[in-house]
Amino acid sequence: LRLGRPVQQVGQFGGVPEFEFQQIIAVIPLPDDGFAVADWGGFLISLFDRRGVRTGVLGGVGGGPGEFQSLMSVFPYRGVSIVAHDARSNRLTVFALSDATPRTMQPCGEHLGYLPSVKGAFPDGTMLLTRSERGEYSGDRRPLVVMTCSSEGDLLSEFGRFPGTQTHVVNELENVWF
Repeated sequence: LRLGRPVQQVGQFGGVPEFEFQQIIAVIPLPDDGFAVADWGGFLISLFDRRGVRTGVLGGVGGGPGEFQSLMSVFPYRGVSIVAHDARSNRLTVFALSDATPRTMQPCGEHLGYLPSVKGAFPDGTMLLTRSERGEYSGDRRPLVVMTCSSEGDLLSEFGRFPGTQTHVVNELENVWF
């Protein structure tokens, strides 16, 4: 797929500071033909116009409204907004691109198991999340639950439980696996 001649190189090492990123976790197209770049390293979401000119920044390090302690995922949300998941503070922040005031909410499922991980958002505001089951699963797979939540953070449905990641602990001194 060829989109045309590049108009701006974004992310060049040693270049203009606003184009240096540490770890890009998402690039989101915006309704005005611009795009947003979410950077885990700086906990920032940079906004660019269609020419690649930086037009604004959302987020930053901190615990206040619109700030992040651990920016884990970012998705387009309800057409003209962006939703960002801060895993450490377990909250979602919705940035309406037409309003400077961010809205925060808790993702659903925290009371059902470990902290949820937001995987995506649908146009109506419904979010897709996963979470690990509670309990002792030493050496076994910790079941992973896939669920949907409303834009208000209410659990809508659980799709089911699936085998999660296999975990092993190795004691190298005694050459023992458990």
